Amino acid sequence: MFAGTLGTGGTEKHYYQLLSHLSREKFSIHVGILSLDQTGLKEAFEIQTNYSRYLTTDVKYFCMGYQYLRSALSLRSYMKKNKISVIYSCAFETNLITLFATLFTDIRVICGLRGVVQLSSSKIFFEKIFRLKSDYFIANSKKIIDIQQSVFLPKSFFKKHSVIYNGIESENTNAVLDEQIIKKTENKFVIGCITRLSPEKGVMHLIRAFDQIHLTHQNTILLIVGAGPEESILQTEVKKLNISGNVIFTGNIMNASVYNRLFDIFVIPSDAESFPNALLEAMSYGCACIASDVGGIPEIIKENENGLLFKAGSVNDLVKKINILMSSEFGDTLRKTISVNAKKTVVNSFSLTENIHNYESLFLNQ
Repeated sequence: MFAGTLGTGGTEKHYYQLLSHLSREKFSIHVGILSLDQTGLKEAFEIQTNYSRYLTTDVKYFCMGYQYLRSALSLRSYMKKNKISVIYSCAFETNLITLFATLFTDIRVICGLRGVVQLSSSKIFFEKIFRLKSDYFIANSKKIIDIQQSVFLPKSFFKKHSVIYNGIESENTNAVLDEQIIKKTENKFVIGCITRLSPEKGVMHLIRAFDQIHLTHQNTILLIVGAGPEESILQTEVKKLNISGNVIFTGNIMNASVYNRLFDIFVIPSDAESFPNALLEAMSYGCACIASDVGGIPEIIKENENGLLFKAGSVNDLVKKINILMSSEFGDTLRKTISVNAKKTVVNSFSLTENIHNYESLFLNQ
């Protein structure tokens, strides 16, 4: 497997799950990491203590820099020495290096399609070549396949592909919540989201929607779990709207999904998404979820059954859907129905066991 960086995003979590659960009887696992030496690799795992268990002796790590040609030569040499038969790559940087490293070899190249990324015309050119070189494609939603066909290559080039939905691990019952946050949310109706605070995640829409909700539901708290480049901008907006007393920013938190325990309503307000793990995690906790109608989200949410959808970017539509779930007339009943169905959806359709089984079969070319 070839990973660009170590982090807490959806693609990184996907790699961590594969590292943890792929059969050691069937596979010898090697992980290529960009920009880290072996010391930096260990430090990165220790900083993210939740993932430190993946730095194990039965996985071999190969670190290289961002000098593409040099890295490609190093990777090629490493794969030959270690008799690598399959390489799995999901990001532009790793795709480019893989492209050059596997030229004129019989190494099977599997391309992971896991997100919506804006690329320059030159990068799109190299991505097209990489896709032509790839032997197989694995997408985490049907929508991603549609987007890839419209941007990179026509449908005929994606005949050898599978859609494998994300799988969710069982709830971390040992994770501890921050006592101060528990006190601030006690006896409050909590609307929450867990996300990276960057523009495409649409948290500004949620804040502006909450401003309207709070006018008629003053016992409500907005709990925003996560950090990112837009954090200060969002905090400034909260102060401007004079709702600071009812909005909590947690910053970066390990085991963030455990905060789903506090939410009465969970919201994914994104303008762009692939197939968000955060939504599946919230559903696994039995949260009543509202999500924007982008990417693969409509493949998860069935309206009024296991959640609600709103038109991406529309604050008014988001307010409308939140009000439905907060309605004194039937909001409690609908939230309970959605909660039960959400849990069933994750158990029946997004099992991590099935996810890993499908990846193993494809890596073995079965």
